[in-house]
Amino acid sequence: MFIKKFYRLISVIICILLVYIFVGQFIHRYVFPEPLPHNTMYPVAGDVITNPFAGEQITFLKSGIETNGAYSLREFRLKPGGAVPRAHMHTDYDETFKVIQGSLTVICNGSEHVLQPGDSLTIPRGTAHQPVSKGNEEIVTINRVVPAAKHDLMLAQTHGFFTEKDRPRSKAEFFLQAMLFVDYYRTYTADIPILAQKVLSFLLAPTARLLGYRTWKPQYSKKWKKPI
Repeated sequence: MFIKKFYRLISVIICILLVYIFVGQFIHRYVFPEPLPHNTMYPVAGDVITNPFAGEQITFLKSGIETNGAYSLREFRLKPGGAVPRAHMHTDYDETFKVIQGSLTVICNGSEHVLQPGDSLTIPRGTAHQPVSKGNEEIVTINRVVPAAKHDLMLAQTHGFFTEKDRPRSKAEFFLQAMLFVDYYRTYTADIPILAQKVLSFLLAPTARLLGYRTWKPQYSKKWKKPI
């Protein structure tokens, strides 16, 4: 009797899950698909992103829109004690940091690389990395991404999300937003296997959208636009 009830319960759970997946994906992708962002939502030269929670400031020198997607170039500043919020990896582009001022620590696949003024480090696509400031001086670097892909838009949207409230985002908020970000921007956190993140994104993206999260929001991009 117990075994029959157990199997019945499992069957019901599987049916509910399948209905959720089918209905959720149908609504998410076909009934109410997210519109593609217009080119005006991408940063351009002169736009400045500031994230006080991470101690970051990003000034776009030449954006992917202006190089026809070939590359993106920006000045990246990091205050003492600041750090990119989490170790992550990009699957579609390579990223280079050239230090102009200060001492930048870049953690790549668990190993620390300490860069001094004049030093540069190229992080190949698929490599987990996290820039960190461990010194007492503000760090200034020139950051280049090849090809530009959606990286510029990702920066505008990610930092727009992180700075939308007057407090740091909770882990739950970050997780739900990541369910829409990871696959669209081809950027994944380093502490969870990419395949697992893809599966979670597939399963939870409809729920994240229902809760108000989006792949991109106009206000996140407009927040960083230089005054006309």
